[in-house]
Amino acid sequence: MVGVGNTGTLLVDDIVSLLERFGCAIPVYALALAYDSEVPLPPFLGLGTVEESRQWVDAEGAQVADYLWNPAEFKLFDIPELSLNSEKYEEIWQQLLLEVGAGAAYVAARDIVIQAAQSLNRQDWSGVLATSDNFVVYAVNIDLSDLSETLPACVDAGKLKTLREQNLLPAL
Repeated sequence: MVGVGNTGTLLVDDIVSLLERFGCAIPVYALALAYDSEVPLPPFLGLGTVEESRQWVDAEGAQVADYLWNPAEFKLFDIPELSLNSEKYEEIWQQLLLEVGAGAAYVAARDIVIQAAQSLNRQDWSGVLATSDNFVVYAVNIDLSDLSETLPACVDAGKLKTLREQNLLPAL
């Protein structure tokens, strides 16, 4: 049985291991940890590539942020190679439901994903991923309903300021 208390550390370790095995040599600007309102664990992983971001900046103009932060737009989103062990996380989700009930379980699971993103933002990605200078890890509901809350919760203020100055952030 997997304990709920160490889920954040487990999630971080699993994501790093998965990305090491995936071996993405394409430069990326973002790692999205996208969760569903129904079953937020495990999150779906998405890698936003620098190439995609350049294409969106060129093609989308003022609407670029709608694409940059929507993991469903990433070519490398919810693919088998980036899938976490859902059985282990399904067990954790069921434990949360039993311990605190549905509403509180969702908030607790979302907080675990946000904390994992915060920790992953401090990760040294050299040797794991080719990252851009403004690489970020962020948590977001798959429907993007909480992006204005989760992006600032995951990414440090200095990096957010730089992204804002480059007009690469949605209205937060």
